[in-house]
Amino acid sequence: MNRMAFLIAGLVGLGLIGFSVPAGHAEPSGAVRGPNAEKLTTLRTQRREILREAAKAAEEAFRHGLMDYKSIPRIQVELLNAELDLAPDRAGRVAVRERLIEQFKMTEKIVAQLVESAQANTSDLLEAKAARLKAEIDLLLESEDGK
Repeated sequence: MNRMAFLIAGLVGLGLIGFSVPAGHAEPSGAVRGPNAEKLTTLRTQRREILREAAKAAEEAFRHGLMDYKSIPRIQVELLNAELDLAPDRAGRVAVRERLIEQFKMTEKIVAQLVESAQANTSDLLEAKAARLKAEIDLLLESEDGK
């Protein structure tokens, strides 16, 4: 099976589960107060670094034909969510949310192509659109809070 077929199978098989952007706004690490603030920031940083490693490892394994593509978008979204948790301020959160939207747009475009070629169904496309729209809503809410 070639890489495009893996991509197709992975995106359809994934059903976009795991592509969730946290509702509401992540509390910036700089605003964390209290006795656990340092520990929380350390754990969030460790999580982000592990997800970076996981994304690199998954991409490398995919390039060498050792795994299919389905884990890569999920890991990338999780990585962006980890970065959202660590964003130091509103501008940082807005930038991450914009990157999340781009990730969801890419996924939506691929799923639309799959629907056209009868390799995915309309519900997959609607789910991809809903994920993108949620990310856009979250970005607007985040931006609105700054006004």
